[in-house]
Amino acid sequence: MADDFVVEMLAEWGLDVLTDVFREEAIDEEALKILDEETINVIVKKSGLKLKLKERLKEFQRINASRMHENENSPSSSFVIPQTSNNFLIKEFVTIDNDKLIIPVEDQTLESLINSPADNIHSSTFVKAAEEICDLFVKEDTQTFYIPYCPKTETSPKIQPKGKLYSRYVNLKSAIKLSASSTSKIKQAAVAKEISDEEQSQIAFLRTALEPRDQILVYWQNTFEIRKDSNCNKSINEYLNLYPFLKLSAGYILLESDFDQIYPDKRDIIYTTFPKLAEAIIKEAEKKKVKLPYFRDQCMDSITDQLFLALLYLPYLFSPTTLGGGGKNKSKNWRPSKLEVQESFVLYISKIGFLNEKIEERKTRLHSLGLTVQPFIVCIGEQTITSSFVVIDDIKYKLETPIKALDVAFKVFHTVNAEYPAECQHVWLLIQRLVYNINTAYDKPSSATTALITDLNEQLSLIPNVF
Repeated sequence: MADDFVVEMLAEWGLDVLTDVFREEAIDEEALKILDEETINVIVKKSGLKLKLKERLKEFQRINASRMHENENSPSSSFVIPQTSNNFLIKEFVTIDNDKLIIPVEDQTLESLINSPADNIHSSTFVKAAEEICDLFVKEDTQTFYIPYCPKTETSPKIQPKGKLYSRYVNLKSAIKLSASSTSKIKQAAVAKEISDEEQSQIAFLRTALEPRDQILVYWQNTFEIRKDSNCNKSINEYLNLYPFLKLSAGYILLESDFDQIYPDKRDIIYTTFPKLAEAIIKEAEKKKVKLPYFRDQCMDSITDQLFLALLYLPYLFSPTTLGGGGKNKSKNWRPSKLEVQESFVLYISKIGFLNEKIEERKTRLHSLGLTVQPFIVCIGEQTITSSFVVIDDIKYKLETPIKALDVAFKVFHTVNAEYPAECQHVWLLIQRLVYNINTAYDKPSSATTALITDLNEQLSLIPNVF
């Protein structure tokens, strides 16, 4: 289970909500020092928490590695107290309350000690501090508070520095460095993006306005940087509730606008890349003799319908995978069928009268597994597609075509920092790579995704550059 050091680190990082997760996964101090991104992606479900943890952990591990290196290079037998401002007495820095040693973490003297020009605290200083603590508490052992580094010998293994003082030092050093880094970034951002009275007024307007659309769009574009910084950790629903225009049928135009500012060169790229990819998907489906369970593809003759057909085929090119549940159902494994994967990506309905019923069925199914309902596409029609939607909880954005719905859904994920649906994460990642040519540090493509990308690239190489 998570030890006191890990619990304390999570609290200081503002991530104490992860304490139970770390306890469940038995992540102690030793495990924290080697925790990697792959493990984080498995144990932490929310994107905002993942991002924060990765950033703080990267700095913590960097500082810890640096400290270990410095200790290895420091003579372990040198216990002469250096003549610097680090030559302190414990009594100057602590108070005793009910036989407890109180170290004021906010004390400027402690912060200045850690950030002093004399670089890092010398091992002799830790030894002296441990001795002074034991002078105050005669029943304590100095080794409880600090054990210095000792190199490996023929008769004994190498000993890394350890003890309560050293653990606290690493803890505080990391916290102060992170705080200084965050403060510096905030100050730099404040200089570059100082919020004017006019911008504050525009944000206030956006939080209540439903019209006029043109003015809302202008204000939305003007406040992009402000919103991006202040709303990055909000859930989809929190974000949509903050700006009521987003809940209207035309609300997606604001999210498209944000995407265009994040990826200005990807604005209409789907209309260039997807038609050719759709042809490759259909050819690959024919090669693998994929059969859709309920759909007569021979009825789909128009280009629009062929593009939609490719969306239906794509999930069937993957083999089923087993997923873990969410919330209280983490131990409950689930192996979605190919149809369930397809419906989490594109839900096909023959008549619009079934729309709400099918959406509620999907919500009920996911909630029973402890999973959230992420945005998904809905296409409606019998022998041809007549309506297309992007569904986000109770909001339905009606779009002109299936390809437009695909484009809007993808942009929603990337503008509100939402995760792809668990069932079809691999499908969306393929779209991200082959349609938008976007790679992020958080992509974790499976071997199946990589293999299918290779197969489709081979099909693409055989298709002329005219669709």
